[in-house]
Amino acid sequence: MSHHVTSADIAINGDHLDKSKIAKVKTIAGAVALIGTLVSLYLLFLAPEKIRGCYSYSWLFAFYLFLTLSIGGVFWTLLHNVSNSGWGTSVRRTFENVGSTYGWMMLFAIPLLFPQVQQYLYEWMNTHRAASGNVKEHLHHVDHLLYNKHWFMNTPFWYGRVAFYFIGLTLVIFGLRKLSTDQDTDPNPGTKRLFRARFHSTYTLILFALTITFTGFDFMMGLDYKWFSTMWGVYLFA
Repeated sequence: MSHHVTSADIAINGDHLDKSKIAKVKTIAGAVALIGTLVSLYLLFLAPEKIRGCYSYSWLFAFYLFLTLSIGGVFWTLLHNVSNSGWGTSVRRTFENVGSTYGWMMLFAIPLLFPQVQQYLYEWMNTHRAASGNVKEHLHHVDHLLYNKHWFMNTPFWYGRVAFYFIGLTLVIFGLRKLSTDQDTDPNPGTKRLFRARFHSTYTLILFALTITFTGFDFMMGLDYKWFSTMWGVYLFA
């Protein structure tokens, strides 16, 4: 039997999803998100103490799980830009889309910034907040190990590091994705954007390494400030 090939014209600006077809899905998803947010706020801040403690650990676990997935998308985007791989073109948009969710993870980090949640997770923060006056001097008499780590494990520096983790990579991945999408819509794309993406991805790999390592230190390893490990950052990356 003969085989007849048929084709359809592709839209000039590409195919786009008809949003009216998913309006109901968006409404349901929004309602579920709202209900989930309200329930989570109750379990984190208003529920009985034992439940708040358990849910705080659950929140941290879920947060960091999805953080590693999103930052994985950032890594593969950077790697393909730096290596100039040809096959990466076919999956580049997928990696960029996954990596773009990294910035939105800031919203899920917000509960971890509140002392009401931190008290169940980070013992060292409780020790700091219990001190009156000079925290470092207090630690010198109470916990010498925590005293020696005070230069790194102090709440102002911790908050500053959390801000650094999200702001740096978020700006870069959004910028790289914009370069990529702009190239797709440019009738004369050339190679200028490709070289810019490669340049920015090169130094951002260093930023990525610092971020994946120290988020592991601050969010996970900090659960027990007496824990020492020289392989924790490598383990998270692997």
